[in-house]
Amino acid sequence: MSTNKLKPEQIKVFKEKEVGVFKADEDGFIEIRNIEWFADEVFATGDKEWGLAILKKIEVLAENFYDLEGIMERLKKLNENDRLLALVKKAEPMIETEDYGLSGCYLLAGNFVVSIDKDYARELYKKSEDHAVDFNEFNELSGSLANDSDDKENALKIVQLRCIPLIDEKDHQNRLSQSAQVVRTLIDLGEIQEDNEGTNFNHSIQILADYRKKNNL
Repeated sequence: MSTNKLKPEQIKVFKEKEVGVFKADEDGFIEIRNIEWFADEVFATGDKEWGLAILKKIEVLAENFYDLEGIMERLKKLNENDRLLALVKKAEPMIETEDYGLSGCYLLAGNFVVSIDKDYARELYKKSEDHAVDFNEFNELSGSLANDSDDKENALKIVQLRCIPLIDEKDHQNRLSQSAQVVRTLIDLGEIQEDNEGTNFNHSIQILADYRKKNNL
């Protein structure tokens, strides 16, 4: 590790703190979030090498995909693209072991790597689609495809064939909220023209009904 950014007395304090955050409690549990926060403190001193070494240690402790999410966020912020891509590929097999939220995990993984490896990101987005079951999962996926990966064709397909049929027609508030989200995505995709004064999303149900009628949906 490099500690050239710190004074000797600071190094001593940080090393003692590092021992503490990696120490298991009486139940044998190590709180990964505390280690991440400690890494942030080290990064704040300017010692990137030491901070990255701490993140690497977390990988060994990770038991699931969510345990690695914080590392991915920090690597992305640091523009450590090679490390990030390698970590996402290492973490992908963990997703299938999750009890819930598989679609969201694949989506998150895709979002992390889409600016680094678009082909791999597309594979992850496809897996997200394959595991999606409800409106929120398909809606989040369509938004990422439209805005993050610029895959407008697949984004539109998911909106039309997946999101719209899953809108809750029984509860007015849910219907309005979900319709507004779909309308927002359709505006982003250039399918609906936004008003000069901005779209009134309180009218989303009617806006979407007009769109469906126009496109025979």
